[in-house]
Amino acid sequence: MAPFFKGLLLIPWIIPRGELLFNFQLKIVYPHYLGDVCDECTDTDKDGYGNPGFLLNTCPEDNCPTTPNPDQLDTYPPQGNGIGDACDCEANFDCDADVDANDVTAFLTDFGRNQYNRPCTAQNPCYGDFLCDGDVDAYDVIKFLEDFGRSQFNNPCPVCEAGNWCVYQ
Repeated sequence: MAPFFKGLLLIPWIIPRGELLFNFQLKIVYPHYLGDVCDECTDTDKDGYGNPGFLLNTCPEDNCPTTPNPDQLDTYPPQGNGIGDACDCEANFDCDADVDANDVTAFLTDFGRNQYNRPCTAQNPCYGDFLCDGDVDAYDVIKFLEDFGRSQFNNPCPVCEAGNWCVYQ
């Protein structure tokens, strides 16, 4: 990593005989977003939150280190999942790093479920109930389409763990 020259600092010192001496100090700094094991805040997306994994970070940890999200919102699922909304991949149901035909199949299997038609429950959860309101409806289609097509080459999905999205009663 190439350092950046910050400036020359002249510190005058007066010794007992009245002579004036100067101590020259060259200050070299590394930009905080490049990362360094000694860096106070390694922040590659420059949103003011530090990348996870840097033990010496003094800044709060970023919940989406590859995409700037200064608000750090984590509203999906409604109870949050530790991944910021800016990079969360809600429709990646099988956690295979993309939103593809397999995820479409899972979504369509549950589309139309509601309190009267195969209700979403803890024992039989719904894929695609992004609001966790107990149904898979038109709002959920809109949210699904926001992620459709994401892949390793197009805005990759972050690492996730397969599991229930919503907490149903």
